[in-house]
Amino acid sequence: MAAIYGDVSYIAPCRFFCSVYSFTGNQIVYRYRFNVSDPRFPPKMGVTHARETSFVWNNPAVRTDDMRSRVTDFMSRAWAAFIVDQDPNNHGVQNIPSWEPYSKSALGQNFVIGEDGFSKEDDNFRSTAINVIIAEILKL
Repeated sequence: MAAIYGDVSYIAPCRFFCSVYSFTGNQIVYRYRFNVSDPRFPPKMGVTHARETSFVWNNPAVRTDDMRSRVTDFMSRAWAAFIVDQDPNNHGVQNIPSWEPYSKSALGQNFVIGEDGFSKEDDNFRSTAINVIIAEILKL
């Protein structure tokens, strides 16, 4: 049930928006997947929607180890850089791979902020199911 809710409420609309604006709307779109747990919550909760906000706002409560401190530095600075000049890459944190626009890959590309580091991935998670949902959205 949770997977269906997440697909319908978050993943499909976001993928649709990113695809339309980056591939046909000639807009630069940056998309990320945040996969770092918040140490204030039980691990069984995983990384839920909007969990990254404490990292973006540089909340000292999430700086419990070197990894989370580095993620906090990156998230707060990348968001500030994007606000200032629409490019999250001007964050000033060393040894972070370039955050490419969504349209860099034919499938769309996510920048992954994870507990094991920073990486990039094609946006193809559950693509068959998400495509069905997008097709239904387009019928509205």
